[in-house]
Amino acid sequence: MACNTIHLFHGKLQKEVRAPILDLRVAVNKSLERRGVRNALIIGTPNTVKRKLYGFGGRLIEPDAEETERLAQAILNFNRGVDKEAQVEITRTICRRHLDNGAEAVLLACTEFAVMLDGEPQTISTIDVLVDAVMEKFVSPTNA
Repeated sequence: MACNTIHLFHGKLQKEVRAPILDLRVAVNKSLERRGVRNALIIGTPNTVKRKLYGFGGRLIEPDAEETERLAQAILNFNRGVDKEAQVEITRTICRRHLDNGAEAVLLACTEFAVMLDGEPQTISTIDVLVDAVMEKFVSPTNA
């Protein structure tokens, strides 16, 4: 499941199907550990952030209420095609503020943010983490 927010319901969904559903929370936590990231800004939908989908014991820095609202609007406007570059700049500005204040990285916990900030330094895309986890689980030589 590529959507981050849907992983809030991972347990319920897994009970409904036989096929294994990768738990993105586990994959993200492992990725942060492998990278040695001690603190990262998390940007995602308000539900993803507020409901602490990635609540890894204080490792993640949450945007404040105003930033959360601005980020939510950036997602909506980006999807609507409203001045996409402005939405990207709003997102970059919030990220830069936190990086300048000590965040080591930015966890892009929304597929739109992964598109908006593709290739930006100091970002970790949960989509990339998911792809790596799928490859590790289903395509690695030990599973062949």
